[in-house]
Amino acid sequence: MNIETLLKIIADIEAANPGRDYGTLPRRILKIGEEVGEISGAFLGVTSEGNYKGKTMADVREEAVDALIVAIDVALTALPNRDKTAMEGMIADGIIERILSRALEPYPTPVMDAIFTAHTRVGRAGTNILTGSPISLQYQLEEIVAIILDITIMVARMAEKATHTDYVIGIVDDVERKLAKWRAIRDQNSNEE
Repeated sequence: MNIETLLKIIADIEAANPGRDYGTLPRRILKIGEEVGEISGAFLGVTSEGNYKGKTMADVREEAVDALIVAIDVALTALPNRDKTAMEGMIADGIIERILSRALEPYPTPVMDAIFTAHTRVGRAGTNILTGSPISLQYQLEEIVAIILDITIMVARMAEKATHTDYVIGIVDDVERKLAKWRAIRDQNSNEE
């Protein structure tokens, strides 16, 4: 994945939810936690002997993409007393490029370790939002996006067992499909009001 592809994904997510609001941030951070839990559940299924739910690495990728969309959406939220969103800071400070270069290395972090880290970061972000610490919250949101992007790329590579181009196209296609569904639900809800 290159920076241009990721910036397009970020722009698509930003356009899909023009009404992001700091007041809903605690609920949306919980949503990231829920999505990371779904990654955990799918990964446990794939790696267990019984795999009674029949999960595949494609299911893990699907859950990772869900978590990535929510994490990027949350990181696009304006924080109080900050001159930029966590996402703007990540782009300006070169964090996104560092994540991408690290993610292209052969499995930089075992998937299970990355999932544990994501759970921890989401918990810390929740604490920061409750204690009103926007500087620490910005850092935690940056870390959440970073680790979930790592997870998404790792599991896409594992699921596809394919070339770099193939798994990037798969991630982009998944994001676009999910955002189209997200927009349709939002539009349907606004039409009902």
